[in-house]
Amino acid sequence: MNSATGDRMTGIAPVSLPYSDALLRQPGEGSTRAMAAWLHAMLTGSMAVIAPGWKKLRHAPVCLTITLICLVLHLAPGIQPLAEFQFGEFRFDRPLSLLTCHWLHWSESHLIWDLAVFVGVGALCESSDARSFRRTLLISSIAVPLLVLISVPELQCYRGLSGLDSALFGLLVTRLLRQSARQGDRRGTCFYVVFLVAQFLKIVAETVAQGNLFVTNGDFIPVPLAHLVGAVIGSCFGALSSVMPEDSRAMLPAG
Repeated sequence: MNSATGDRMTGIAPVSLPYSDALLRQPGEGSTRAMAAWLHAMLTGSMAVIAPGWKKLRHAPVCLTITLICLVLHLAPGIQPLAEFQFGEFRFDRPLSLLTCHWLHWSESHLIWDLAVFVGVGALCESSDARSFRRTLLISSIAVPLLVLISVPELQCYRGLSGLDSALFGLLVTRLLRQSARQGDRRGTCFYVVFLVAQFLKIVAETVAQGNLFVTNGDFIPVPLAHLVGAVIGSCFGALSSVMPEDSRAMLPAG
């Protein structure tokens, strides 16, 4: 992707700290005032960094709603069976379990890693192209557990956002790759090709190792197939969707 300057990419104006060295020179009340001014400047700078991310989250209601539901379900294990997708007891009169099973997680580590990717990548996808985001989310939510059920029927149930994370990551990177290629940005194109290839190499590594690269809890069986299905669906939607508008990429690193 192209960017003229770092300030344009982040929307962050330079923050001057006029009192940062005054603490060494002014004793008594002067030092107190200088400290207050320095803290004010630091707070202003911090808010300038946080503001672009919060702006994206405000335009991602589906992403935020799912995140909240995941947290509530994890803190209320008594209601988790209502959302669980049981392989041996699956009935087509409970189709919503295909969607709700993604909201359940096996451990705090599982939840944190899944939500970290979902909030970051999902907010960018939804705020820039809500239609592609929702289509990708819906199709992958249905396809991932069904294909896992068909391929690994010995599992008892399926939980986690990781398949959807892979779909959204594939959607985002593929769209940015198309954007860079259309603009003739070779550096950006190579940058996003590396990210896309790295995603599929990660899935290959997980398949060979029969484990997750990030989640360390071993109380559940990892299913790399879920990541593969999600990545393929997201990449397909990214290839077919409209390219990302320039002003929607303000939080992304320059390629």
